[in-house]
Amino acid sequence: MSTNLMLAAALGLFLLIRWILRRFRVRNYADKYVFITGCDTGFGNLLAKRLDRFGINVFAGCLTSDGAHALRETCSKRLNTLNLDVTNEESIAKAKLFVEKRLPKGKGLWAVVNNAGVSGVVAPIEWLKQTISGLCWKSICSASYSLRRPFCPLCEGNEGA
Repeated sequence: MSTNLMLAAALGLFLLIRWILRRFRVRNYADKYVFITGCDTGFGNLLAKRLDRFGINVFAGCLTSDGAHALRETCSKRLNTLNLDVTNEESIAKAKLFVEKRLPKGKGLWAVVNNAGVSGVVAPIEWLKQTISGLCWKSICSASYSLRRPFCPLCEGNEGA
């Protein structure tokens, strides 16, 4: 009898968890706008392509125009590429204007993915030159703050932001 009770409880728990997880599914992909940095290669590139395939509108920031061109060729018109150097405040300001001009009236960003960064050389910190570690710091840590200030207000009021 206790085995049947345990099986019933396990089944009930499974069904409850499945019901809860299904409630968190993203719907209305066409109404979502996502800004991603570091889309030249790697994770940012793959994420931009995948979200575009789902039907989500993507703003893809690329460091090089070659990266932007290659991404533009493989995706739909929903994906907008822009040149972006996350270590440059002027480039970030231009990116914000680019995104604001292309967002429909009354819409904001659903998400901002700060993926850009330079890994530099993998070595003990004592071996690194300050210019290398400084570039890594500036592109990863400092850029997170620099991107947050202008882009977070574009996310406010949107579910999932």
